[in-house]
Amino acid sequence: MLNVANLLKVYVTQHFAQQAMAQKQNVESEVRNRLLSLLLLGDTGQMETIYQLSALIPVQLVFPVKVIMIRACKRKNTREQMNHYTQLFQNMMWQGTLDRSRDVFGIQNNDCIIIHSVPRQGKGDEALDKIIAQVVREEELCIAVSGTCARLEDIPGGMKESNTLISMEGGPVRNLENSQVKIQYLLYKSLIHGGTKYAEMLYRKLTASQDARQAEVLLMTARIYYQENGSVQKASERLHLHKNTLLYRMKRLFQLLDLENETPFTREFLIRLIFIYHPIDDIT
Repeated sequence: MLNVANLLKVYVTQHFAQQAMAQKQNVESEVRNRLLSLLLLGDTGQMETIYQLSALIPVQLVFPVKVIMIRACKRKNTREQMNHYTQLFQNMMWQGTLDRSRDVFGIQNNDCIIIHSVPRQGKGDEALDKIIAQVVREEELCIAVSGTCARLEDIPGGMKESNTLISMEGGPVRNLENSQVKIQYLLYKSLIHGGTKYAEMLYRKLTASQDARQAEVLLMTARIYYQENGSVQKASERLHLHKNTLLYRMKRLFQLLDLENETPFTREFLIRLIFIYHPIDDIT
């Protein structure tokens, strides 16, 4: 009888301990989300509240920071998506990928958001590498990483960068530190701010003199050529073409788009603008 009583006492103690832990985690999550919302506003007038919330967790955000956004590539129902995100954060904390003392994270508008403290200049960001690697291992998730935000007021701009990056066509990782991603980002912004009509004009000019299939062939050739940084050798190998055939196709594309007399930079910029307007499926 005594053993039963002892077991019951242990069970009750564990039950209340688990309840207390769950309640503590819920409160901490609410505080983190509130803090995250204030940081994303970038309002220096809220500094006192930011300090108070930071002390409650506790967390000490260290500038400069980057804004990281994680989103399901294919939208699921909201509850399933939120459960996935919650589990992702728990796994990151358990594995030490997220630094709870330096990073502020939570769920905002059905996206995972992390405001990540960047190491001092000259040091590699191993923590960011781990976050990216863990997201890549997950199924159907994309991650976007903004440029560096030096001050609180810069965080809203970082949030906009991440939101733009994750809305673009591309692979699961869109890091603005990557030069190719940065070019694509600038092209995308150009397209949004008045570039659509010009990109459409270029595409229509191409398809007016070529059938749709041949136009796709020329654009695919250019896409691989620019992916290989203008290396005829590497691009021709990927496309299984003779180098002269690849050069002929590029010359033909420049002729059809009236870009023969433009600089190489201008040609690449305008053709990449077409890729954003009219995405071309990649090849391995």
